[in-house]
Amino acid sequence: MKSQKSKSVLSRNWVITLLVLEFISVIIPVIILGKYFNFPDILRQPAATAFELFRKNQTPILIGYYIFLISAFLYIPLSYGLVRILYKTKNQTIKATFIGLSITTALFQAIGFVRWIFTMPYLTQIYFERPESRSNVVLIYEILNRYAGMSIGEHLGFISMGFWTICLGIILKKHPNVSKYSGFIGITIGVLLVVSTFEHFGGALAKVFGMLNFLANSLWSLWLIALIIMLKKKITS
Repeated sequence: MKSQKSKSVLSRNWVITLLVLEFISVIIPVIILGKYFNFPDILRQPAATAFELFRKNQTPILIGYYIFLISAFLYIPLSYGLVRILYKTKNQTIKATFIGLSITTALFQAIGFVRWIFTMPYLTQIYFERPESRSNVVLIYEILNRYAGMSIGEHLGFISMGFWTICLGIILKKHPNVSKYSGFIGITIGVLLVVSTFEHFGGALAKVFGMLNFLANSLWSLWLIALIIMLKKKITS
């Protein structure tokens, strides 16, 4: 009995550690890239601005995006851990969906982040060393931004992240030792994340959806902190 309880506590502490790492690996890049790369506004600014800032601050920018890359892949072990300590129902549909969404979220976000780490240094080098090729480099940069960045990393990434958050909210809502409000809050944040992806279609309301995305991500980070505290205090098995 004591051995089983020790395993439960170990599992809980492992999940808490992963949640802390996820929070840190999201917040630190935002701080680094905000300081050295004008993030997130740089994603919607001209290529010339991005290349200039990247050449000037390449090392901290690469560090920031690599930490972002780590944050993406943390979804997978974190999701398995959360299911292990929180999933209390016999229905396996939500569980399977939750794990599947952790994998798609990780892959979509990773594709968006990794282009900055391996493609951007090369494009920046060509941009400044071969002025005659700048128009082609800018075209490649814009295509990568719209495909790997906006289409996959942001649009599909936030849709997966949103539904992942909704699933986690449902799991929390069904747990006997967890306040149902935490589950409802998670579901609401997940819906906001999914709805905010309408920004990528452009139009008059694009800025409104962009602000909604910022709000949803901010609430998601705060919700993560609340989840860490809740697991520490209430989940013992």
